[in-house]
Amino acid sequence: MRAALLVLLFIFAASAVSFQESSTVTSVEPPKNDSIIGDIKKEFKEFVHRHHKNYTAIEYIKHQAIYIKRKAEIIAHNLKYKAGLVGWNMTVSRFADMTVEEFKKSLGYKITNGTTDAVIASSAVSKRFGENIDWRARGKMGPVKDQKQCGSCWAFATTGATEGCVAISLNVAPPSLSEQQLQDCMFSKQCNPGGGGGADAIDWAKDHGINSEQSYPYTESNGQCHDTGDKWKSGGRVHGNTEDQLLNMLRTGPVLIGINAEPLMTYGGGVVDDAGLSRGRNHAVVVVGIQSNCHNGADCWIIRNSWGGGWAEQGHFRVMKGRNVIGLGDDSDMPVRCSAPNGGGGGGDRDGKYGRIENSDRPGEDLNGQPIQAGNVDDCQAKCFQNNDCKSWAFDSCGNNCWLKSGTPGAVGAGCRQSGIITAGRNGGGGGGGNNECKKEGYCPSFLCSCSGACYSADQYCCPGGRLTQKQFC
Repeated sequence: MRAALLVLLFIFAASAVSFQESSTVTSVEPPKNDSIIGDIKKEFKEFVHRHHKNYTAIEYIKHQAIYIKRKAEIIAHNLKYKAGLVGWNMTVSRFADMTVEEFKKSLGYKITNGTTDAVIASSAVSKRFGENIDWRARGKMGPVKDQKQCGSCWAFATTGATEGCVAISLNVAPPSLSEQQLQDCMFSKQCNPGGGGGADAIDWAKDHGINSEQSYPYTESNGQCHDTGDKWKSGGRVHGNTEDQLLNMLRTGPVLIGINAEPLMTYGGGVVDDAGLSRGRNHAVVVVGIQSNCHNGADCWIIRNSWGGGWAEQGHFRVMKGRNVIGLGDDSDMPVRCSAPNGGGGGGDRDGKYGRIENSDRPGEDLNGQPIQAGNVDDCQAKCFQNNDCKSWAFDSCGNNCWLKSGTPGAVGAGCRQSGIITAGRNGGGGGGGNNECKKEGYCPSFLCSCSGACYSADQYCCPGGRLTQKQFC
């Protein structure tokens, strides 16, 4: 009975409060039940204290009225959720006493550069992923962070996508990068009013690099732009504007997107599935996965927010795929070919014992009985070298599957994949790359030979990567 009275209070308060959401309160008709009124006033007082809000007396009355109205909306929505009419539930968040306009101003997303360095087509992406992709489960995403009072969602989305890109490109744990540097050095260069776009921020990271969080920590305030010297960089940026393009991009790594965040004001969990919601973009977040059959048989996107790990589903939320809900898929950007300080990077490519190890996949032309198990990427390459029928290979760097191949299919971009062609000689002959003895070439003097385009004074052995030495010292 008491719960029913509380519902009636919220509904009554919602109709009794007369104000425009961006203006002040003009009238509030109090209900008759003093006990319930006392409960809601006490609840709002605790809410203000918990979220460290400071209001004048007039502001306090206004925000209390908004809070009561929001509670009514939450209760009405959750009745629909329990009846199976909507896919997500609502809860009281730190935004519950804000108008929609106040909430939007706190986000800080601006639509900016829509050009791209490249396009990831479905034909250029590894097909070894199943229907479910989750970069968190593969260990390529760090902890969820909190932008707090600053309008810097774009900065947090940029670092989140770049941290994942570094981890995938270099096959390392994700670093923690500096949002404060982006906030200090770009756009308004302020905490509030903030505002910026992820595409431009990714491009800035390509040109300038992003410092570490440890060397340039987040202060939730204005700062002075500087550079601590340690720089993680993106090697380029890919842009998309459909959900199909977003899926292809996600197969390669986490993707920064712009969305309408209005339903997130009170999101508690579940799948946002209302295609009738506005697609106007005002918030930047990072898509980290896709989950099959998660709501009424439909797939859904798994998205990382920047409101802390305690928000909603461990800092994440889910949105139904295929209906452009809240503008999802309309504006997507991702960094690619990321690198670390001190020369780390180059897509993670390096010389292996039997040929180049590349950060890519080589789908197709598998030998029978694939995949096999390998302890690491070098072990996978060695297994290929030891099999005379194997000319190239691919390795799941987030697991231990190894694919040996009869041919040399082309390399394509893919997260958690490394591959290569055998170029070391077998029994004095060439693997995938021909005989590795130092060759006499026409452009070299008669007493010299060449190895990978350089002339040498000894008829020795060309190691993978072009280094000349005795074969046993490769």
